[in-house]
Amino acid sequence: MDQDISPITPFSGIGRILFALNIIGLIALVAIGFYGYFVFEGLIPTHFDFAGNPDAYGSSTIFLIMMPTLAIAPILIILVTQYRYTFINKYPYLINLPAFYTYIPKIPFEKRGYWVNKYFEAVLAIGVFTTVEMILIMWVVYIGAIEEVLPNWFIPVILIMSFIMIPPLIYYFYKLSQKMKKAISE
Repeated sequence: MDQDISPITPFSGIGRILFALNIIGLIALVAIGFYGYFVFEGLIPTHFDFAGNPDAYGSSTIFLIMMPTLAIAPILIILVTQYRYTFINKYPYLINLPAFYTYIPKIPFEKRGYWVNKYFEAVLAIGVFTTVEMILIMWVVYIGAIEEVLPNWFIPVILIMSFIMIPPLIYYFYKLSQKMKKAISE
């Protein structure tokens, strides 16, 4: 590509806070994993049925297995947002934001970084939400290992959390596209 699509612009205050919350959440997830690994000795519940009762037992190594598995999404979100301009400028085909690519060429070059950051602030918000969900999963498995039963609220909460972010996200991108369109006409 001869010219970058967007100039590098730092995140706004909200973007920096969301980025920090993702990092803090990742640290909390890792801390719970290591804590669970070092606290438990002997056999502990490692798998639970749909009713929350243990149906498999194993060692605390399960926490060392769960930790990187649950950390994949938060790590990817942190990396993608940290290197957002590399992705946008060098590998734009990796980012599928149709409205963004429709409107961004029509916005003056020096203002494009603002809009890139607005889109990636939404990605960071998804990251915070996802990281909280992963922490909740790790924490409930820890509680389940102590009490040998998962809390009744766990499965409904995780299922609801998995879908609750979708409508606000769609609405945010819709409003952002409308604002972008308005900025072009001004």
